Amino acid sequence: MKKKMRLLIGAALLLIGIGISAIALLKHKGFLLPEYVTWQERELSSDGFDIILSKKHLKVYKNSNLVWESDPSVKVQDVILTDVDRNGMTEMTLLCWKKGRFGRSKPFFEEDDTSVYSEHIYLYDLFDEKPSPKWMASDIGAIVLTLESPNGYILLTHEKDGGTSEWQWNGWGFTKVK
Repeated sequence: MKKKMRLLIGAALLLIGIGISAIALLKHKGFLLPEYVTWQERELSSDGFDIILSKKHLKVYKNSNLVWESDPSVKVQDVILTDVDRNGMTEMTLLCWKKGRFGRSKPFFEEDDTSVYSEHIYLYDLFDEKPSPKWMASDIGAIVLTLESPNGYILLTHEKDGGTSEWQWNGWGFTKVK
């Protein structure tokens, strides 16, 4: 009886170890969202829009009516309001995670590897009745924790390694300036 009990306990511990290893491998390979991500919660307002980021989901209201919300497959990590193109109108900048990324060739985008999460920056204009997409980055290739725009048009990224980078809008995407 004791031998059977030891075998059952050993088998259970082995299965638990395999499960933990499988989860760690899935996270490492990008199939699951990384644990280091800090999910921001924000309430912002601009030009009649009320923007609420809660539980990885973004909702945008105008005159108390829901006019836009993020796709459930896109997990929103952070949102800020900027004027990155310096046209005098506010843009909504999202830091988000989604499965899939696009190739390196512009303007011919072919989605690849839709099973793996990657971090993206999305930019929306806020001058109509609802946000409209302005620019959607592929995998940004860095591990960004939060966004900020201290002067309203430079995008400042706070990265996992403790560093920061400054990015400026170049008409079609961002160029690193520092």
